[in-house]
Amino acid sequence: MLESCAVKLTLLTQLLPDEDQARKLSATMQAFNAAADWLEGEAFRLKTANKIELQQLYYRKLRDDFGISAQMAIRCIRRKATFFPVWLTCDAEMIGQRKNTPERRARLKDIDLTTISWYLQQFEVFKAPHPNALTLDTSHCKLEQTAQLILEHVQGTNR
Repeated sequence: MLESCAVKLTLLTQLLPDEDQARKLSATMQAFNAAADWLEGEAFRLKTANKIELQQLYYRKLRDDFGISAQMAIRCIRRKATFFPVWLTCDAEMIGQRKNTPERRARLKDIDLTTISWYLQQFEVFKAPHPNALTLDTSHCKLEQTAQLILEHVQGTNR
């Protein structure tokens, strides 16, 4: 008998915007974040998380005051948590050690070690400025330590 199983596929995509596109993308992200942060304050003030109520009260204001699209306004309203962008970095040698494991092979993940230094030299991660942002070098951190540092950052930011 054949058993069904679910397979979770993850796609990592890298944006390589030119200077003008990066500026526009950053401005869009900042407008969205400002709108979402403002709306979070309004929801807290009203003591409501009711998406329908928030949409009726604030949809037009989000569009007009923050200049965001209809889809972005709805995403602001639907978002239920504070945004914490986290960029995890790691040196090339450690990436090589972590990448070449039986677990990665079993999950059909990329294990080609020859591309690591090329990727690190060719590409730069796009980082939009955000007050809750965290960049963390995980080269010498275990998974648990990384998770603890992120948790401490979130808890410290929310004080």
